[in-house]
Amino acid sequence: MMKSIKLYLSTLIMASIVLASCDKEQTSLSITSFSPIKAGRGDTLTIIGKNFSIIADRNIVTLNNVPVVVESASSTEIKIIVPKNKNCSGAVRVTVANETVVIDEQFTYLLTLTITTLAGGNREGGFADGIGEKAQFDWPQGVAVDASGNVFVADLRNNCIRKITPEGEVSTFAGNGTEIGGFADGMGVYARFRWPYGLAVDASGNVLVADYYNHRIRKITPEGEVCTFAGSGTQGFADGMGISAQFNGPSGLTIDEAGNVYVADRDNNRIRKISPKGSVGTLAGSGALGYSDGISTVAKFQQPEGVAVDVFGNVYVADSNNARIRKISTEGMVSTFAGSGTQGYLDGVGSVAKFHYPRDIIIDASNNLYVADYYNNCIRKITPEREVSTFAGRVEDFFDYEFIYSRFEGASSVAIDSFGNMYVADARKNRICKVAME
Repeated sequence: MMKSIKLYLSTLIMASIVLASCDKEQTSLSITSFSPIKAGRGDTLTIIGKNFSIIADRNIVTLNNVPVVVESASSTEIKIIVPKNKNCSGAVRVTVANETVVIDEQFTYLLTLTITTLAGGNREGGFADGIGEKAQFDWPQGVAVDASGNVFVADLRNNCIRKITPEGEVSTFAGNGTEIGGFADGMGVYARFRWPYGLAVDASGNVLVADYYNHRIRKITPEGEVCTFAGSGTQGFADGMGISAQFNGPSGLTIDEAGNVYVADRDNNRIRKISPKGSVGTLAGSGALGYSDGISTVAKFQQPEGVAVDVFGNVYVADSNNARIRKISTEGMVSTFAGSGTQGYLDGVGSVAKFHYPRDIIIDASNNLYVADYYNNCIRKITPEREVSTFAGRVEDFFDYEFIYSRFEGASSVAIDSFGNMYVADARKNRICKVAME
């Protein structure tokens, strides 16, 4: 009798263990898949699995630890909305009650490009300070951004330099906004420019200006005091110290980490280099109008307008009338980095690609080049492998005069802030655009 009881109890215990095991398996939370594996903000992501809560908000879902909104749920499926957050790439995690499960496959967040108007937008042009679209510009050319996110604009026909705060408030930083122009150093509105073209901001917050028709490089302190950094004001060509040097229509500027200033001396068909102390030399270009690669003094350019320098010291040139992007190595050798030499529009690798009057150029933290392709009304991207693609804007938009925010009409200059936001001088629409990847 006792043996039978023990056998019965043993069988009962084993059955209880099996049932408990089965019950645990039935209530175990799991993710088997999700789709799509790549998505951008606002997209719907579907997670497939077992034992989700049928009450949507009892399913806690994160993408790389970023909380997301659960749109709907059943015991086997959860639908979520991908939030606007660059940090979403990573693990997909679901928590129900006290149980959490993570799937091995990683989610990839796709950045979405958005173009908005930061300031300006009066097609007729004008001169007015103010916030956002209440401000007016007249043919903005150069843009540059400082460490605080302030955007500076070379307002060409107004012959002044404007400042836009991150909130979109526009003020006149230097010059007085007259169409006549002139030359005078001095404080703020008492200074005079004549077709200010390219801009660059140095590590101390000084703004450097390529003053095209004054044939000078001007310097504006953070307090707004304007002085002449280099150039005599006489149209011509001469290397030398400070104001003894001569330029002929300087257009583009950039500054390297050591404080050297590089100038696209447009009508001299040369690239000039200015030391931090103001000594002007010629980096590349024979001065003859044309096209040829080779050692710096032999190479030829045809009205170069934009320059940029990478972390290795290589200088890139928007060689506008040659429809090419040129590269000057640290050894002084000039080569063609991208562009066929025929004005047109075509994405592709290296010399296969076509540009239509590339006017400005900038380099990002990953060593990608961005080109303001003026007559193609777009920003082109060139990878370190020389792959050219269209980053923002479309070539056909030049012929569409509807006022649509996502379109450029004469992309003349480009700048990038420390967060990776891009700013474009949209000359024909008299506005400054912000291009964000979100």
